[in-house]
Amino acid sequence: MNNSSENKNSTPRLVGFIVVLAIGVAAAVAYQGGWFADAGANDNNTIDLANSQTVLPVNAQRICFVDSIEQTRSYTGTVRARRSSELAFESAGKINEVLVEDGQQVEAGQVIATMGTATLQAQQAATLAQLEQSKFLMNELDAGPRKQQIAASTAETAAAKSEYDNAKIRAKRRQELYKKNAISIEEFDQSKSELRTAKARWQATAERLAELTAGTREERLSAQQAAITQLQASAQEIEVAISKSNLIAPFSGTITRRYLDPGSIAQPSSPVCKLVEQSKLEAWVGLPVNVASEIKIGQQYTVQVLDASYDVTATAKIQELDTATRTQAVLFEFTPEAARTIVQGQLCRIQITIEVKTAGCWVPNSAITRGVRGLSSLMTLVADKDQPELFRVCRCDIEILKTDSNRMLVKGTISDDDLVIANGLHRVACGQLVSLAEATKAANAATSKAPNQ
Repeated sequence: MNNSSENKNSTPRLVGFIVVLAIGVAAAVAYQGGWFADAGANDNNTIDLANSQTVLPVNAQRICFVDSIEQTRSYTGTVRARRSSELAFESAGKINEVLVEDGQQVEAGQVIATMGTATLQAQQAATLAQLEQSKFLMNELDAGPRKQQIAASTAETAAAKSEYDNAKIRAKRRQELYKKNAISIEEFDQSKSELRTAKARWQATAERLAELTAGTREERLSAQQAAITQLQASAQEIEVAISKSNLIAPFSGTITRRYLDPGSIAQPSSPVCKLVEQSKLEAWVGLPVNVASEIKIGQQYTVQVLDASYDVTATAKIQELDTATRTQAVLFEFTPEAARTIVQGQLCRIQITIEVKTAGCWVPNSAITRGVRGLSSLMTLVADKDQPELFRVCRCDIEILKTDSNRMLVKGTISDDDLVIANGLHRVACGQLVSLAEATKAANAATSKAPNQ
């Protein structure tokens, strides 16, 4: 019975001891955390330097406002070949040979495929024969009539003249006989008719002789020359068509796909194969107009394809806005070495850094506290009036403008050169009296000397 009563009496004493111990520990923590300093600050704004060992040292940072920041963003584009062409014949026909395979490298001027030319060659032979015939005729016209033709025409003219003279004499005689009523009127009229016929024959032969003597007319020579020119143009057109029966590579590159095989009927709209200039690749990146305006032509940038980075050069800006994405395409050229490891159609990514006009100051992430309803604030330091070596803690509401990995750009009720507690915010409270840590004092001293150095 005595043991049980003693146990019952010791239990309240043990509980009381534990309570007193907990209160003492809490008081010590509160004292070290500055809670009593806040209460004392309300009654008295000064602290005796003799008790300075109770003042909490803090790490602070002097803020500096900036007018602009560098903003880096990533944009996605596509790797494209500078030149890519689907090669086709200009006219329809049957394909004789296709001399390339998928993936084959070809050089500029190399024959890729051939088409049958039997019909074209027959047309060419007929046209060339007509051309030769026209040239012979032109030579004949240019040389003029032969001497034998002129001599025969001269003799014919002389005979016609003689016949005309005889007819004129006969008509004169019959006219005298008719006046004497020796012949009838019919005989007299017949003599006059014979005279007119002989005169017309003589004039016709004389004009024919004059034409032969003058040579070929210029109009006939010009017409024949025009016929020759037309035949020459036709022959040249057929020659061009025959030459185009060979499909030639316009530039060096890689055959990425072959569409037709020998024996197929090629149409002008049906490609035979696709040729890509693999050695010269470009990155096509759509950028906002304001970002594209910052790109300098000829300047080097870095593009990432998969896990590799490549140096590229800005070569051109497409002066047209993509209506779907509202972006402007900018071209970046890869080096020939890079073109050996990447292929057309791959996605690429480029990071562009531009300067953005934004007023604010950078502070460490550890200097910002999160309040209720999403508000944020900083703990700033204000020098104590009576003890300049010490500072009062004040709370300033801020707005976060930009977040980096370890710092934030903010603005609010803060001024340039304000001191902001950089870390350990859980150790201080508003109105608390604190001092600057030795590291902070050294940093401020170095900052103040920097302009004079």
